[in-house]
Amino acid sequence: MFKVMTLVFALVSFSMPSLQAQETPAESIIPLQSCHQDYVQRRKQLVRKALITPVVGAIAVPIGIYGGAAVGAQSGDFWGALVYAIIGAYGAILATAGVETFTLVALIKANSLVKLIEEAYAGKGKRLERYVRSVKRELDRDVTTAEVADALTKADMSGILCDGSMRGKKPDAKLRKRLARKTEITWYLVRALR
Repeated sequence: MFKVMTLVFALVSFSMPSLQAQETPAESIIPLQSCHQDYVQRRKQLVRKALITPVVGAIAVPIGIYGGAAVGAQSGDFWGALVYAIIGAYGAILATAGVETFTLVALIKANSLVKLIEEAYAGKGKRLERYVRSVKRELDRDVTTAEVADALTKADMSGILCDGSMRGKKPDAKLRKRLARKTEITWYLVRALR
């Protein structure tokens, strides 16, 4: 399990410089008052969380072992203490792996939305083309890439993607609760393009 955590840590740490390097050209295209900055901020939060989770897991495993051994030692049986210590260690490892998996999935989704908004402002890109195809399926009519990109950039500039209204949250809610998800953005664009 330690090898898996090391691999995840290496993967996230190697991807962080590339994420920071990709932000530079988009900043010249995208206005500062857009929701794009909030999505970039959320992606940074998730990168930090993905980097910290293995460290917290490394601390949690000995605590799980000690806690399990303490519970097992109350019965006065050495083997019981050993079994509970092993259960405590596996519990800590599974919890850490679960949190890390959840964080990495959220990071991939956040990165995808950041790239989609950047490509919408540029008016071209592979993610945008795939997204246009999915919007076409929902609309059952032919829409151009320019129409979808224009609708997405207008929604981004209006602030509806990051004010919490698409998710039924207040504007002062936490960032992760305010930002619209891809499915919510898709349904909004389908209604806007009808």
